[in-house]
Amino acid sequence: MSKQNAQQTRYEGGETLAGIPIHNDIILECDNGDTTEYVKNVSTYILYIYGTLINGQKARVDITVKIVSKTLKSTSKFGTKSIDAFPLRGYHTEKKPYIHVITWNQYDQYNALKAVCESGIKTASDDLNFNVETKPDPNWITVICGNQTNLLKAFALCWKYLAPDIQIGFNDLQYDWPFIIEKAKGLDILEWMYNYMSPEPSNVEEIIKWRYQESEIKIADGKFYSKYLKIPGYIPINVRVCFKKIYLKSKASSLKYYLEKCGLGSKVDMPMTTMNKRYENAILHLSDTSAKNICEVANYCVIDALRYQELMVRHNVINDYREVTSIVYMSLSDSYYFAGGVKVCNLLGAKAWSSNMLCSMIASKNTESEAWSIRYNNIPEEKGLYARVLENLFNKRKEIKNALMNWMRKALNILAGGVTFAGQYSIKFVRKFVEDKEFGVKYGNTDSLYEECD
Repeated sequence: MSKQNAQQTRYEGGETLAGIPIHNDIILECDNGDTTEYVKNVSTYILYIYGTLINGQKARVDITVKIVSKTLKSTSKFGTKSIDAFPLRGYHTEKKPYIHVITWNQYDQYNALKAVCESGIKTASDDLNFNVETKPDPNWITVICGNQTNLLKAFALCWKYLAPDIQIGFNDLQYDWPFIIEKAKGLDILEWMYNYMSPEPSNVEEIIKWRYQESEIKIADGKFYSKYLKIPGYIPINVRVCFKKIYLKSKASSLKYYLEKCGLGSKVDMPMTTMNKRYENAILHLSDTSAKNICEVANYCVIDALRYQELMVRHNVINDYREVTSIVYMSLSDSYYFAGGVKVCNLLGAKAWSSNMLCSMIASKNTESEAWSIRYNNIPEEKGLYARVLENLFNKRKEIKNALMNWMRKALNILAGGVTFAGQYSIKFVRKFVEDKEFGVKYGNTDSLYEECD
């Protein structure tokens, strides 16, 4: 079940994130007047709570402070009064009524809180166990989850609805994914999450054994390990790994470094110590300032996510992987996870198969360690497998260069003393358009068009 209002969605742990009116729109306004009454000569505060049943009917529940008084045994140790305040949990435009319990010391406060909890009444202090809910930003949809269990479930449902082919992050396969999976295991919701994220249901034992995968990626002389949840139909890609392959000689590998290297906008500067402090203040000292700080943390996360995509687009990373897969007969996932040597072996194997040759990847005892060259005296019958592969790659390179040259010729840049093919096409198109409107054209052969006006 979820509650939605404009760009804000409240998720409460159900199986969908459907948009329905929020609770504030359907609940009746509580009586904010003086509701103190004497019950058996004891001053008792009565709170009237209205709600909506499943069949649409309204129901009223009366809660009195006499439950607290029986536990404390002495009415002189506490007092109550009616107050109106904004709820600590949730974004609200109007204040709501509360029972303010006043005690003489902290020990009586614990007794009062214990009595309220035993009676099942929600308190304002309970709100401190939840994340701070800030005013929804119109630039994105804010999903208010209330607790970490609902947060992970909402993540799984969003994944189900989006059904991504590729998921990218910066170093997320070394931190974010392991953290999510281990946290889901601890909360006993890993199976629930996986079965909503994956088209193939499974149980928690099989998920941990077969779907919680660790992959090794070779980068230059080192190795990079990634942990993720293997879900059919999607490929997890670590942007940091991609750019470590591009900038092999660079010692730095931070997001800020790569953004500067590519001439892109910088990320939001927020040290981890500052972020942790803001979370701590939001829990311990809830205020408008702490809510604003949490909103800035959310903005920090959104900007970072956008920067990952800008990096991938700037270097055309995904399309480069796709080009490689089309040449070496590999999947996009294998093109990302395996090094260049595997791609060469796969390409040679594909060409050998088309030539009715059977290749074996088992190492032979007689291995050649020296460099070697190929010579076939331009006799096709003597041309070997490796020579044919090189020739095929060279021909593909020529095709790509010719295609790029044609695009350059079609560019809409006026050259000295003439016009490009695309420019001539545009002028002819405009001339035909003008003549169809029954206007006369005086001149329009090269790079200009003059029409006749009566």
